[in-house]
Amino acid sequence: MVRDTMAQTDLQASTSAAASDFDLGFLSEFIGYHLRLAYDESYRSFAEALGDDALRRGSFGLLCLISKNPGITQIELCRTAGLDKSSVANAMRELEDGGLIIRRRVETDRRAYASELTDTGREQHARMLAKATAYVDHIEGMLGADRGSQLLNILQQLIGALRNGREAGDFAAIAQMAGAEPSKSDLAR
Repeated sequence: MVRDTMAQTDLQASTSAAASDFDLGFLSEFIGYHLRLAYDESYRSFAEALGDDALRRGSFGLLCLISKNPGITQIELCRTAGLDKSSVANAMRELEDGGLIIRRRVETDRRAYASELTDTGREQHARMLAKATAYVDHIEGMLGADRGSQLLNILQQLIGALRNGREAGDFAAIAQMAGAEPSKSDLAR
């Protein structure tokens, strides 16, 4: 518990110090900005934790999905991982060139390729998974286990709400309001 409290204090202090260097204006309240910062910091620290096993962004997720879903196609990976086709195509090429996966044409659809981990891919995935588990434990130690679970839950809810809102056209309606005059409080930010 003392470790959790000390880590939380260190985390708050380092975040506050970086943010206090400049006036962030609206960004200080913009969730998307803080999500991006959290993602970037998370990626850098996770890549450091992976050491020699580190791959390009998104590749660990692809290896996890292929490991649990042998034969998954590139289109299915795009949908499941929430990545665009070109990012997945580039990552898959690198994974294949690195000997971590093998792709085979799907007999019922000659345009599609089914992916599987190679023996080398399974070994690297196992090492990465062990390090990822230790990394998650470390993050939960910094935040506290309850707060880590709450954060994950909130992020999952946010992802669902954003997807639903996009599908419902909520954000297109906001874009149409772009011509409206900003309020005085908006200008002060």
